[in-house]
Amino acid sequence: MALLAGMIWDDRGRPMSPTHTKNHGRRYTYYASNMNDDAEAPALRLPAGEIEQSIRRAMAQWLRANANMREQVTSRSADEKKGIFARAAQLAAEVEQLPVNRASEVLTQLSLQVTVSENEIDGSFEPAAALGVVASIDTRTIKADFKIALVRRNYGHESRMRLQPLQADRVVRDDRLIELLGRSFTAREELLQMDEKTIRSTKSTRLRHLQRLARLSYLDPNIIRSILNGSQPQELNPRNLWRMADLPIRFVEQGLALGFPTI
Repeated sequence: MALLAGMIWDDRGRPMSPTHTKNHGRRYTYYASNMNDDAEAPALRLPAGEIEQSIRRAMAQWLRANANMREQVTSRSADEKKGIFARAAQLAAEVEQLPVNRASEVLTQLSLQVTVSENEIDGSFEPAAALGVVASIDTRTIKADFKIALVRRNYGHESRMRLQPLQADRVVRDDRLIELLGRSFTAREELLQMDEKTIRSTKSTRLRHLQRLARLSYLDPNIIRSILNGSQPQELNPRNLWRMADLPIRFVEQGLALGFPTI
């Protein structure tokens, strides 16, 4: 079940439907523009897991922000205010934590609408009914809006849309990435110590494995430092790094290929 089915469109008004691809036995799910509605412009496509998680988080953050509620409850009693803030906190938890089937029902009740363009995601929802806030002469109807930045990331020779992680959402140290880097330096040292006889006696598959590992030891020191302190791009993981067959030699091109546009 797709969490955002029927709630997400691109900026040309085309519904973005759930779709998937398979690679090496693994299934990857995306939201992609429906080309049957307008084939003149390229389809927009985003990983389903990333966009669903980010939208859940953005909605929960809006509901937890006291400033967003304060204007809506100025004319209410203390008990009413307390109840509304408590319901907002509960609703935020439901949006962020419920399983997909139940979360989809909640988002539908909140009239969630999401529009995706090349540069950002624009979302809006209406929490008034769920919060028990009824519009009156002195109370405006709550309309919640949020934006999520998008960027283009280079994966080898392919450019893909990805969500721009906020600094606060940067991933923490990935021990598997750090382990992969450590193995790369070990592999490089092993290759450098090989003489001609050892090379001839080593299986070709073993040599290729060592060479593939060792190339990662020639990453830009800034990239290595970023991985060690946990500030690498959110989408950079051991699998992506290992599978990058055409890792550039130049440091600047490495940064662009791995999602470090400013390194």
